[in-house]
Amino acid sequence: MAPETQRHRILIAFLCIYFVWGTTFFGIAVGLRTLPPFVLAAARFLLAGAVLYAWLRWRDPHPFAGLPAGRVIVAGLLYSFLGNGMLTWAQQGVPSGIAAMINSSVPICVALIDWAAFSRRRPAARTVAGILVATAGVALIVSQTKSFHGSVGLLYLGALLVSVTAWSTASLLQRDVVKPERLLAFSAGQMLVGAAAHVVASFLSGEWREVDVAALDPSSFASVAYLALFGTVLGQTAYFFLVSRVATHYVTTYALVNPVVALFLGVLLLNEVLTIGVALGCLLVLSGVAFVLFHKQGSRLFGWVGRALTRQP
Repeated sequence: MAPETQRHRILIAFLCIYFVWGTTFFGIAVGLRTLPPFVLAAARFLLAGAVLYAWLRWRDPHPFAGLPAGRVIVAGLLYSFLGNGMLTWAQQGVPSGIAAMINSSVPICVALIDWAAFSRRRPAARTVAGILVATAGVALIVSQTKSFHGSVGLLYLGALLVSVTAWSTASLLQRDVVKPERLLAFSAGQMLVGAAAHVVASFLSGEWREVDVAALDPSSFASVAYLALFGTVLGQTAYFFLVSRVATHYVTTYALVNPVVALFLGVLLLNEVLTIGVALGCLLVLSGVAFVLFHKQGSRLFGWVGRALTRQP
């Protein structure tokens, strides 16, 4: 692939995970009005995986041949089921903007897991400072939740923690797992694994009995379609593309943009209230994440752009 083409694809992929993913929290909130969380997630990943598989099958009669089955299953359980599924489940009791803000702590979690289980490199002082600042911001947001959405509950917060941890772990495990030319097949496989896991969870929890077909409206189908085609097929494929070509801590910069998009849509379209305390907590979280992501760049906060786009394939 020509370097110029590679740079353009990297730029487009970053725009997808920055802004498209930022809108998925709103899409989940709309879908949850008429669909239980595991059913919504199952429909999302089943449609996404089926569409991507059909396209791959049109090009190759055996699109999954040679894929590392174990890795595909692990990725499906971590990314699609625990990562996205627990986030969807948590949004039953957490406003979309706040869920996005807590989810933005993925770079913090990546740094901690990488230190503890992968590279074993001790975090720099600025990284530690960023972790402490972001943690303080999350604590402040949690303390303010009763003022705008009642009692969130430990289960919803626990689900968000599981989501962040699973996604961070998968991001580190994903490095160098599959060849770039097999990336779409790997994505389709893990989406279908995630869909199957959600179907099982929906039956075990009894959610399918709660589905009221008469209550479904165009927004229900639009939510599933948008989450599947844009949030999953486009967004996750762009994410996997970047993880296989760009350092993980650069890719996770989406965590600085997604919550801003989600907060804006939540306040504008879902009537979610942004209190002064929550706003301050959000500022602390984003500041802490920025410290972690750019601890080597100092004041050159977005110096990573040039390096990411000029990185050779």
